[in-house]
Amino acid sequence: MRRSSYSVPTNLAEGNVKYSSKDQIRFIDIAAGSLEELHYQYLLSMELGFLSQEEQEKLDSKIQRVGFLLARLRASLR
Repeated sequence: MRRSSYSVPTNLAEGNVKYSSKDQIRFIDIAAGSLEELHYQYLLSMELGFLSQEEQEKLDSKIQRVGFLLARLRASLR
C-alpha cells in the first residue's frame, strides 16, 4: 500500500517536467493506475479486517477525491 500511495505523486512529479501534453497525460494515467491499485489493496485490507469502518470511510473519501482531481487534470491537458 505504501508503494502504491507514493507512486501517485511521484508519477505526477515526473510527468510535470515533460514537455508534451501527451507525455504528461501518460504519467497521469500511470498515477491513476497506482491509485486504483491502492483502492484495491485498501478494499482487501477491509475484507481481511485490518481496517475499521471509520478508517475505511476516510480512505474511501480521499481516494475518490484524488481520482476526481486526476481526471480533471487529465481533462485539462486534452
